[in-house]
Amino acid sequence: DFAEHLAQDRRLVVLRVLLESAAFTANEYILQSMLERLGHAVSGDRLRTDLAWLVEQGLIAVDKVASVEA
Repeated sequence: DFAEHLAQDRRLVVLRVLLESAAFTANEYILQSMLERLGHAVSGDRLRTDLAWLVEQGLIAVDKVASVEA
């Protein structure tokens, strides 16, 4: 359905941003900003949910740095 299509596209955008980032890293603010620029205005909660899904799939790793996810 459409909601699943949007979720898949958001996750793909996250992966592409990381691929193009220095050392394949980006913080939550950068990811959210890039998602918005590419047509996905999402909340921090939604982004963290997508990141958790990507972690579960073994596609990314998330590190917490001083209470900030990177």
